[in-house]
Amino acid sequence: DSVLIEVPPGGYKAVISYNRRSPADVFYRRGWLRVSDFFPSEETHPSLIWFGCAINADPTHALARAAKAEAELREAMYKWNPKYNSVVAAEASALEALRLQPKLWRAHVVLGAVHCCRYEWEEAGKSFDAAIAIAPENTRNHSWYSGFLLAVGKEQEALRLAHSRVADQPDDLSAQLALALFLYVLRQFEEA
Repeated sequence: DSVLIEVPPGGYKAVISYNRRSPADVFYRRGWLRVSDFFPSEETHPSLIWFGCAINADPTHALARAAKAEAELREAMYKWNPKYNSVVAAEASALEALRLQPKLWRAHVVLGAVHCCRYEWEEAGKSFDAAIAIAPENTRNHSWYSGFLLAVGKEQEALRLAHSRVADQPDDLSAQLALALFLYVLRQFEEA
């Protein structure tokens, strides 16, 4: 089954979670293992294939839909396909994830980034605010939120978050690259 309901020994409150042994969740976790290795390519990124498998195994797996939305938006950054609009696909996946589970911070972050792609700053702010209300730390640690802050003129806050992410995760290449990019955009070339 996709959902696991457990009552811990000596407890009375049920703990509900995705069943990590369900096929959908196995595919979902395999997709996450590949998300960080995006690179320019003509091929469909493997994470999208795994997230698609998770959704095929369980069409109600909201986390897989939110993850697919994030991967689709990353795909838009690494390849251009005139027959497939990854930004539109990311938006559709995020909206479907939120329809299934309205409190998915990642889906709100993706929608915020989609609005940024369209220069819809007020809508982007609302989406990021919704994500912060659900999961403040996760949202603030996401580079797309920092990018939004940078785009709307909140450079110091964006840099503070980017520096903090690098300090918390010194081995995270994407955190290092995001910080370097922000410094470069702010014309702090030597530090970048």
